[in-house]
Amino acid sequence: MNSRLQTNVTKVSEQVSIDASGLNNIALKANQSPDQFVFVHKSRGEWLGFNWSWLHKTLESTVLCLTQKGFSSDSVLLVSGNYEPKLLVLSLAVCSMGGRVVPIPSTANEKELSELIEAHSPTHCYIEKRQTLNRCLSLPLSHSITCFTTGSEPRTVGQWTTLPIDNVLACPEQQPVSERLNGLLTGETKIGWCDESTDWHSGIQVLFDTTTKEHLAIAFPESSESSGRDRVEIQPTHLICSKDRLGKYAKDFQSRLPTKKGLALSLSTKALKGYRSWWSQLLMTRLKRINGFSRLNNTDLSSVNPVNSRLASVHLEGENAHG
Repeated sequence: MNSRLQTNVTKVSEQVSIDASGLNNIALKANQSPDQFVFVHKSRGEWLGFNWSWLHKTLESTVLCLTQKGFSSDSVLLVSGNYEPKLLVLSLAVCSMGGRVVPIPSTANEKELSELIEAHSPTHCYIEKRQTLNRCLSLPLSHSITCFTTGSEPRTVGQWTTLPIDNVLACPEQQPVSERLNGLLTGETKIGWCDESTDWHSGIQVLFDTTTKEHLAIAFPESSESSGRDRVEIQPTHLICSKDRLGKYAKDFQSRLPTKKGLALSLSTKALKGYRSWWSQLLMTRLKRINGFSRLNNTDLSSVNPVNSRLASVHLEGENAHG
């Protein structure tokens, strides 16, 4: 097995966990603030809110469903795809049952998938991307694996059995809602933003802790392609991401600055450096808004500011320009 892949995945698989206090916190929040949102996810062009009551009831029903399907504390779940409510709830349910969750690269090739399966002997997996699923189904297996997918029909391919994830996470009495989201998206409520996939291996533990310990609502985009547009709609207060993603945000920020040297670039530079003139503050407000950072906390904003990120491609000049 590729040593880098083995080291990363083995290390993370030992870290992913949720303790009793985390589970108790979910039950407590569901009792105290049942309608408060814990997740927000864009689906088919519409933002859906998932509250604490939904999380608690769906977690309970998912554990029951997994138990009926033979899941136990000896079971191992591989997860692959973008971080979003379904992946997180399934993983939370597995951890609460004492099972093991192993995040794997969302674009792993056939060889990597075969090595991961051999290394971890999974009993179950959740594969979001169709291309990755097809790669899995093409692999010969020495034991049967149940694979939860975003598809609508169950099927059997060799030793693989696929089941729609919605059949496992179904909680008819508590549905996600699109109402009452305006206050969360435009008000003073704190909300985190995550557009990462399981390629950020340690991200699943970070998201677990953010949910169960910090109780920060987390928003997820509809897709990687729509992430930038969706972030502008949310205007998050916190970024939940890897260092590599922070670098990408800084590059995106820089790409929206004037490309030619002149007054416009000089004014933008002064704004990014915190000059307090009226023009600088007005321009900084606009720059933050078009990047989806108008409500971002100062620490995260500093991390994505092109002036602070020291990008090799950024040449921001204009110390003597009038701001």
